[in-house]
Amino acid sequence: MRNYLILSIILLSFQHVLGQSIDYETQIQPIFDNSCMPCHGGSNPSSGLDLTSYENVMAGSNSGLVVMAGDIENSLLWQEVSSGDMPNNIANNNLGIPDLNNEGLQLISEWILDLQCMVILCEEGYTCILGE
Repeated sequence: MRNYLILSIILLSFQHVLGQSIDYETQIQPIFDNSCMPCHGGSNPSSGLDLTSYENVMAGSNSGLVVMAGDIENSLLWQEVSSGDMPNNIANNNLGIPDLNNEGLQLISEWILDLQCMVILCEEGYTCILGE
C-alpha cells in the first residue's frame, strides 16, 4: 500500500511539472510588450536586444545570448530583471514604466527553466522526451 501511495505522489508531481509549461506568446511576450518595448524594440533596440519576438530574444544582444535554456542564474535577461536593473530608471522615471511585479518575474524564471525541456537536439529518426 505504501508503494502505491509513493507512486501516486510521484505521478501527480510529474503531471504537475508537465502542466507548468509556459507559453511564450501569451505569457512572456506581453510582459516584454508592456515593460520593455520602448527601449528594446524598433530599428535600433537598446544594447542590440530586440524583445519583439521569441526569435529576437533568443538571438541575444550585443553582449551575446541573454537566455540560457534551463539556467536562470547565467541568463543575462534574468539577472537584469530580477535585480531590478531593468526596466531601468530612465524607463521608470521618463517613460512611466514600472518595475516588473512578482508574477512577471516568476513567469520569466519558469519560462527560462522550461526552455531546457524544449531545446533538445535529437538525432534524426529519434523522438526526444523531456530531455532524453
